[in-house]
Amino acid sequence: MFVWNGDKGSSYAFSKVREDFDISYILMVLNGDGSNHSSLSSLRRECEKLGVPFFWAKLKSERPEEYLEVVAELKDDYGIEAVVTDGSQGVIEESCGALGVRVIRA
Repeated sequence: MFVWNGDKGSSYAFSKVREDFDISYILMVLNGDGSNHSSLSSLRRECEKLGVPFFWAKLKSERPEEYLEVVAELKDDYGIEAVVTDGSQGVIEESCGALGVRVIRA
């Protein structure tokens, strides 16, 4: 699973890691303040072109507990084994580590 944050860096990182990893899903975490919500429709179109299913989750804050819930659900429902992220996102690493999900930095 690739975590998409909605900026240009995500596009670059995705194209880079897709060469080396089988990216089965994309996750976009929507900020509670709405700052990245406009990127959701763009991501939807991009995922349709790529043929990669995507999920989105709206979080009220960036607390590890909220990420933990999202990743746990995806792990249980879809067998997520690893998360690829395009930067240092400690809260994702903390949440994934607690669930035994590997984190790969692009």
